Amino acid sequence: ASVIVSLTERLLDSWHIGELHDIQREMFHHTLTVAGQTLFGQDFAEQAADIGATIQEWLQLIPIVSIDPHDTEQLPYQRFLAICKRLDEQIRTIIDAKRHAPDGSEDALSALISARDEDGSALSEDDLVGHINILLTAGHETTANAISWTLMLLSQHPQIAAELYEEVHGAFQGSPPSPEKLKALPLLDHVVKESMRLFPPVTMGSRLVSENTELGGYALPAGTEIAFSHFHTHHDPEIYGDAARFIPGRWENITPDPYEYFPFSTGVKMCLGAPFALMEIKIVLAMFLQRFRAEFTPVSPINRHVWVPFRPNCMPLTLREPGSGYHHGVGLLRGNVREIVDLPS
Repeated sequence: ASVIVSLTERLLDSWHIGELHDIQREMFHHTLTVAGQTLFGQDFAEQAADIGATIQEWLQLIPIVSIDPHDTEQLPYQRFLAICKRLDEQIRTIIDAKRHAPDGSEDALSALISARDEDGSALSEDDLVGHINILLTAGHETTANAISWTLMLLSQHPQIAAELYEEVHGAFQGSPPSPEKLKALPLLDHVVKESMRLFPPVTMGSRLVSENTELGGYALPAGTEIAFSHFHTHHDPEIYGDAARFIPGRWENITPDPYEYFPFSTGVKMCLGAPFALMEIKIVLAMFLQRFRAEFTPVSPINRHVWVPFRPNCMPLTLREPGSGYHHGVGLLRGNVREIVDLPS
């Protein structure tokens, strides 16, 4: 929490009232910096831009090469392999620096390097690269997307935004939020839950059938891979009334089971970073909302980009004084995101 607060203060101190920011891009860089600091125990701000760009290229090509993994110069597979090599080298450089200059910090990379199994064996270099890559990739973009979508929704729902400002400002009076006090903010909790219901940071997942079974009249042999959709479950009208509307208050009266609401998946395969991500989302929002009001500025339509992550193409928001004027910018948003959620016109 202290790392998130410190880095968020540094970011917000660099922003000023009246500035227009692409919050999606800013949050992507910020959450990557937070992930790097907590994973590697070092200031990751300077490296975040380079490795972040590599991760984005890598993620964008995964669906293409999964469908057509032909190793020819004319197709994307060669470029994908080159990006994999570049990302591999960037992560190995970080691991090598940590090995040769241990700083005594209790970060995830130090723990993985020192980890031993029952027979005393350490993780191989390839294992370390794999673990760090997935933690770094999964540990920042989904959080950045959740924060961006939430601020967009607040920019289009002035009454909720005003009430949330009063709750957050009343609890902290401009001071940094603590995890303990965050637990006592019901509206913030409901806003985040409702945002991740409408825009789950991950859109789909998969499981392997462990034994021969039947589902919906279909025979499923053991070993069959089943894809499931967080998005469609969260938008199911049989589970959520007015499923296309942003209604944080619904969480005062509903308690969906773990297979009806699962932004971080569920069961034994639930995302191990879920508590960290929720804490980071709430800390960043609580700190942002005390300093700024996010006013949507229609310089670009907001369109969804869907693969496994669920991100907006951009999020142009102008920073305004908090506490009033929450109706400004309402109804100006355009783009195919309106096919997902009912927004004011």
